[in-house]
Amino acid sequence: MLKALCKVSLCVAIFLLGCSSATHSVRSDYTLGSTPGEGLFAFSTRFVFTCPLPALAPWIVNPVLAFEGEGPRLIAILHNPFITHDFENPPGYFYVRKNEAGDYKVTEVSFSHSLRRYETERLEAPFKIRTGKAVYLGEITVKVSECDAGAGSAKLKVTVANQWGRDRKLFEQRMPKVSPDEAVIDILRP
Repeated sequence: MLKALCKVSLCVAIFLLGCSSATHSVRSDYTLGSTPGEGLFAFSTRFVFTCPLPALAPWIVNPVLAFEGEGPRLIAILHNPFITHDFENPPGYFYVRKNEAGDYKVTEVSFSHSLRRYETERLEAPFKIRTGKAVYLGEITVKVSECDAGAGSAKLKVTVANQWGRDRKLFEQRMPKVSPDEAVIDILRP
């Protein structure tokens, strides 16, 4: 029952966010410059949840980052029991996404509780996707603390760190036709 509800809520969140893709990687045969006016951006995520579970009983659903800009709006899932984590303690994923070249920003981090909107933190973290380039944005960590289920509130803290030394290996595995030496390191500033 719990798994079915999580699947339904994930579909609802994806629909409501208007994302173009819920997967977290570009096809491994992708080559830079194969589509005119398009580029890649890569980043990793971590999700730290420090609230006692009874405060949000029975579960949290769909923690996501939203990206907006000149191309389609995209999301990155911060935690999902149906997607194997790339990292543990705290859990997280490594993403490689493609989109139209241009100016973008991470606009929000949000999650739902029991199929209703629980908390949203607006962000203004700009970055640029460059034509025929891969841009690395860093490791985005979202920490949830000080939850009050009765008031429907929580404190969200977003930090970004350069973890290219670790993430480079994942980039090489996922994108064998794109040299990591060509990646532009442009760490987000939330």
